[in-house]
Amino acid sequence: MRSKQSSTNAKNIFHFVIVVFMLLALVFGIAFSSLSVSKGVKLGSQYRGSFQAVVGVYDVNEKENETKGLPNGDAKKGANILQDKMSPFADGSINITIDGKSRLIVTAPRDSYGNNQQLFVNAIQATGGLFIFDQDNKDVMLSESLMKKAGLDGKIAAKSPTSALLGEVAAISKKEGLTNRPYVQFKLVEDKLKKIIAPESEGQKAPKLSMVIDTTTILDTVRNYFLFAANDTNDKTLDTYLETFIDVFIKPLYDKLKDNKDKLSEDQIAVLEDF
Repeated sequence: MRSKQSSTNAKNIFHFVIVVFMLLALVFGIAFSSLSVSKGVKLGSQYRGSFQAVVGVYDVNEKENETKGLPNGDAKKGANILQDKMSPFADGSINITIDGKSRLIVTAPRDSYGNNQQLFVNAIQATGGLFIFDQDNKDVMLSESLMKKAGLDGKIAAKSPTSALLGEVAAISKKEGLTNRPYVQFKLVEDKLKKIIAPESEGQKAPKLSMVIDTTTILDTVRNYFLFAANDTNDKTLDTYLETFIDVFIKPLYDKLKDNKDKLSEDQIAVLEDF
């Protein structure tokens, strides 16, 4: 009788252990499958958090009227321009809705701008701006000799825009491996740029040119530099930001001012001292 009872107890314990293992396997299976699914799922901005801004649309070509500084532009045209600027590949990351005749509401995921509101504001306000410099870091469009080669006028009073050389600008994507990467494409005008970089005589080296695209963003980055570390309370990170700012921005400007003060104009000195 005892052996029969002990045999029954052993079976019950064995069944209980099997049930426990099955439950553990089920729990771990759900947990790991959830982790693998979550890694492959990209949540929308409503779950990740987003920035939102109300943007007024102004038409600078319209004559001043009685709007007293209020937005006077076409919201629909403004929406198309802002969409092309902030999301040229229409990846759905930026949502722009028309809210009235001259007003837009712009919504974007926070992580697209490093959770930094100032970067989001800068992206909306950026007006572009492109400069072409020669090997001496001088504005090509103000070089009378280079402009003469291109058939343009390099005097300040008659300075030509960079579009006179580069033509229309468009954002395009090129496939590299498995990803698409953004590029800026220029529609060159009448080989004018080619004439500039062509050597003047055989054996002479062609002038080296460099381009700076979106200069307003560069200036805004300098102005708002410390706001980029606003989300980090680590003192070491803030110290690194300060040291980098001094080494990269302040010291070169100070050296430039110190070594060339007698060669710079009052306006140039004022700009350097502002920094």
